[in-house]
Amino acid sequence: STTTVAPTTSSSITPTTVDTSPPGNCTTTKCRIGDRGPSGGVVFITPATSGNASGWYFEAKPGDFLYSQPFGCGTTEIPGTGAAIGDGPSNTAKILHFCGANSILANYPSIAIGATWFMPSADELREVFKTLSILKGKTPFKWGEFWTSTVSDAQSMYAANANLTDVVSKRRRTEYDAIVIAAFKPDL
Repeated sequence: STTTVAPTTSSSITPTTVDTSPPGNCTTTKCRIGDRGPSGGVVFITPATSGNASGWYFEAKPGDFLYSQPFGCGTTEIPGTGAAIGDGPSNTAKILHFCGANSILANYPSIAIGATWFMPSADELREVFKTLSILKGKTPFKWGEFWTSTVSDAQSMYAANANLTDVVSKRRRTEYDAIVIAAFKPDL
């Protein structure tokens, strides 16, 4: 449903139409933050999100967290990972290629890592922070550090800091939490 809001002055400003319908399931042609995406997650990035040059929608599945896991992969070099919105899928593919079963991604046996679901890049995880209350839903959300798929150096990855306000470099052997996300393109 929509609500039309009248202008507050007598000028010729056009009334604003605000979508007040509750979040629901969306299709690849129209999704809003908070809607249920096609892979069953909660949409938290749209093509209109600031910094999203990918043109994709992103969704996170609140129930698919891993708690207190080392990232793994030792000191294996993972070249060419990015931090931008849209880098998560290629970062995850690189982690799977270079680390395989030696990374945290091997601990997600019930979902299709690398096919549909992937570990967020640093900027994708920053967007997760902005919609934390939507993603929390009825599932307990542990306040703590979360891994990203963005490499810091040969022994470290970027991870969320303890108060979930930014990402910082953390050693791969340290135990932090993990979340996976999915992306889809709008039908044009």
